[in-house]
Amino acid sequence: MNYALKEWKKIILYLDNGEIYIDNNLVENAIRPFVLGRKNWLFADVPEGAEASAMYLSILQTFKANGLNPQDAAIEFFSKLPTCNTSEEAETLFKSILGWG
Repeated sequence: MNYALKEWKKIILYLDNGEIYIDNNLVENAIRPFVLGRKNWLFADVPEGAEASAMYLSILQTFKANGLNPQDAAIEFFSKLPTCNTSEEAETLFKSILGWG
């Protein structure tokens, strides 16, 4: 009871909004493959490597979240990316693969 009383404002917020998930299982399941293989990611021992890894993994998860096969979408995106001359062109390419544009 004490716990429920201490967290009452958060409980009410959750109950008032049906779009709030009660747990973070979706996020945990999305990152699990990367956590299990963390020793494979030791090359990211510099900030640039970590940023590159984060960018790449974010792109793959975005493809997945939008119902695309991440491997196929990544091949399409990264094979066409060298033709982009600006970040805006790369963003347009990314959106077109997602079906947003």
